[in-house]
Amino acid sequence: MDKLLLTVVIVVVVLVHPGLCAVSSAAVRRYFVVNELKTRTEGQRHCRENYMDLATIRDPEDLETLKTLKATFHSQAWIGLYFYSDNWKWSLSNTSLYKTGETEFRQWRSGQPSNYNDGQHCVEMHANSLWLDYKCETVHRSACFDVRGPNTYVLTTTSMNWTEAQSYCRKHHTDLASVRNMEENQMVQNLIPSNTFVWIGLFRDPWNWSDGSESLFRNWNHLEPRIPDGSSKKCVAADFSADGQWEILDCNVKSAFICYDDFVPVLKRVVKVRPERSSSSLDLNDPVVMEDLLKQLKQRMKDQGLNDDIKLSWKKQSDGKVFHKEVKKTKKKRFHPGLCAVSSAAVRRYFVVNELKTRTEAQRHCRENHMDLATIRDPEDLETLKTLKATFHSRAWIGLYFYSDNWKWSLSNTSLYKTGETEFRQWISGQPNNYNYGQHCVEMHANSDWYDYNCETVLRSACFDVRGPNTYVLTTTSMNWTEAQSYCRKHHTDLASVRNMEESQVVQNLIPSNTYIWIGLFRDSWNWSDGSESLFRNWNNLEPRIPDGSSKKCVAADFSADGQWEILYCNVKSAFICYDDFVPVSKRVVKVRLERSSSSLDLNDPVVMEDLLKQFKQKLKDQGLNDDIKLSWKKQSDGKVFHKEEKKTKKKRRDEL
Repeated sequence: MDKLLLTVVIVVVVLVHPGLCAVSSAAVRRYFVVNELKTRTEGQRHCRENYMDLATIRDPEDLETLKTLKATFHSQAWIGLYFYSDNWKWSLSNTSLYKTGETEFRQWRSGQPSNYNDGQHCVEMHANSLWLDYKCETVHRSACFDVRGPNTYVLTTTSMNWTEAQSYCRKHHTDLASVRNMEENQMVQNLIPSNTFVWIGLFRDPWNWSDGSESLFRNWNHLEPRIPDGSSKKCVAADFSADGQWEILDCNVKSAFICYDDFVPVLKRVVKVRPERSSSSLDLNDPVVMEDLLKQLKQRMKDQGLNDDIKLSWKKQSDGKVFHKEVKKTKKKRFHPGLCAVSSAAVRRYFVVNELKTRTEAQRHCRENHMDLATIRDPEDLETLKTLKATFHSRAWIGLYFYSDNWKWSLSNTSLYKTGETEFRQWISGQPNNYNYGQHCVEMHANSDWYDYNCETVLRSACFDVRGPNTYVLTTTSMNWTEAQSYCRKHHTDLASVRNMEESQVVQNLIPSNTYIWIGLFRDSWNWSDGSESLFRNWNNLEPRIPDGSSKKCVAADFSADGQWEILYCNVKSAFICYDDFVPVSKRVVKVRLERSSSSLDLNDPVVMEDLLKQFKQKLKDQGLNDDIKLSWKKQSDGKVFHKEEKKTKKKRRDEL
């Protein structure tokens, strides 16, 4: 049977046409955005009732899967991570090694654990046998635990931080020491030199997953994680307006949320194989022979790295047999295979709804049937929008609208503001006055008063730095407000947010006498219905005029004027434009003609065809096409891909690759 095994996998001499069925399964994690506003507890309940739980993200691969949601979702959503400060764990997590109550054994010194400055998450043991929580970056010798003996506990000779000690103990022993009772505490104490501290395996992991997973993978934004105060700001959301990075929110905030489940897809594929018999007397339809072939094929697949859960079986033909002799075909030369290419990429689509509605009615219609009223992010979106003017020649609502008192802090992370702090103001009498409708940025005077002012004015600026040591920093260079914002974001965290009187005093102390400086407050009067932050505009030459006290605060695109934007009364009834983002899939069949390097090469051999696909895919990639193109061969009516092409007389032509 050795010879038969070789020819089943490698030789392409055609004798038989059996069908080999391969069934494979592997668990796949799926994420689902539920766009209903719920507290974190309500979101968790919904996920557990309808899926598995709130989303757990185990690794970068899960994160990339999660990020695909941002194509259609652009806001915050709860995930399963939450804060529980008193969550102590042993590095050696195998529960079978602990008797009842042993995972909870502690020998704290009085006043411990103290978590001084919110930074003590690892446990050291003193020579007097008492435990203290301490900074994990501190360098100590360590007690390792070894279940294989002869010495259960081993003291390292080298000093390391806690993470390095954990790696060392896992490599050379079993793990950092678990101290499960008073007897073991005494054993470790006996190893510790006088007046010395050593690391043991206990550590605080304040962040936990709703489903109990042990994953330590994190994707915090640059301001997180901050240890929550005594409030309920202890739950985590992914912000899809910031590439899905994570931030800490109050658990009672109502937000969309993400659930997950793991499912096992089962794929079945029929593959034709052509074995060559080592003896003409060998009956390939003998059940014993077929079973032996399956075992050999399964082992060969396993040796090539395929999953062990693949199930193989033979597919019987209509006469009940698996193997049949193949009838040779003549006359056809050369080849006419069909190569299928499938590609996908997210595209923004706009829809004109030619029904007369007020702006509010139009918004409701778009949210119920698409995503929202149209947001135009850039010139490319604008060009897409302009294609509508071929069939539409009037005005239509888009998502932009006016809100005059819309003041925002440049540092927008809501978790940095306590209740009421985003609304703190220190205006001088008569301010803000928006003189000549052109004062949209805020300057602070040395006497602590605030003014709205022209953003193009050049001033020094106060930057804010959450990493310290100085929370507020005064720039030495004068810049306009936008330049100051960019500078502060590059060198610190952002332009200064002034959240209360105490911080106002801190910033005031930085300002030289009789001087003005920029702070991070600015007026953004125009907003998009879907909450997008796009600053792109396409006003006509008379706009934007700041609306008066009436309802003339909504924006329409005028397709009788090349789609330029104008401000209208919101109660006017007009057509409107909705949008959505979708992933189109296009399929194209291309004929290719291949010249064989050897007459013995069988182009219909699945191995050969797979190799050809890889070469085509690489060639397309080298020419700059997207990596998401999927190639496959198109079979003809007889089940084959390649056929010899009949020669034509009188005309000569080269084979094309």
